[in-house]
Amino acid sequence: MSADDAKEVTAESNDLEQQSPTTNPTAAAATTTQSDLSKSKESPSGAAGNGPYSYPTTKSKYSMSGDIGPPPCYKRQVGRFYVCVDKKVDGVEIPCCMVGPCWPMMLLTMSLILGAGAISSGIFGQFLVRSVTGIIVLSVGLSLVLFTAVSFGCTACRNPGIYPRQLENTSGDMIWHEETKSFRPRRGVMHDNETRVLAYQIDHFCPWTGTLIARDNMPYFQAFTGSLLCACIGVGAICVIGLTMAVSNTPI
Repeated sequence: MSADDAKEVTAESNDLEQQSPTTNPTAAAATTTQSDLSKSKESPSGAAGNGPYSYPTTKSKYSMSGDIGPPPCYKRQVGRFYVCVDKKVDGVEIPCCMVGPCWPMMLLTMSLILGAGAISSGIFGQFLVRSVTGIIVLSVGLSLVLFTAVSFGCTACRNPGIYPRQLENTSGDMIWHEETKSFRPRRGVMHDNETRVLAYQIDHFCPWTGTLIARDNMPYFQAFTGSLLCACIGVGAICVIGLTMAVSNTPI
């Protein structure tokens, strides 16, 4: 082989090497399309982030809280929940402390609970502390108010049981939910139109607590509703007995 022939063969091999990365446009397009489909499946419309708790943040057409904006301070949004604190489990950030879309009503209800105890004890406490019976009534009444406020706070600010989005039919008997782009079990997990999430054992959406009542905050909700009546009786006793002692100017 002559020197000229050797140069031509070398030049042809160099041209083939330069063309090889782009010689299969069909495969490249297929790879791009598959990647785009994967991204669209992982991130539903309006969702924040790509984790299992990335739910749509859009408002429902018939939402009772549609005109309420976000609170002044929060970490991230999961559906229409505003997450303040996460806990990391196996590398996944699970919402721990949050408020619902009707968070102003939650603040109003908490103010009414604490305000009733503070006003009644502030006005009549000076008369109740004059006797042992009055001190007992004051202590029991304020304890009931405090317990009611704590159970209410746990109801309103706890994760109600949000179901992490599933991109695969792991059990083989799951239903695809188009709005959240997630599979869900046929039973036990439903979609809440107000908060825009899937949750375990949904009971109802409570505007007074501002949040969804479901599996994980139901015990606190039951404690709140049960203690609320007792707190009302306690505050009433503070007012009645305190007023009686104030009018008669004698301890009971």
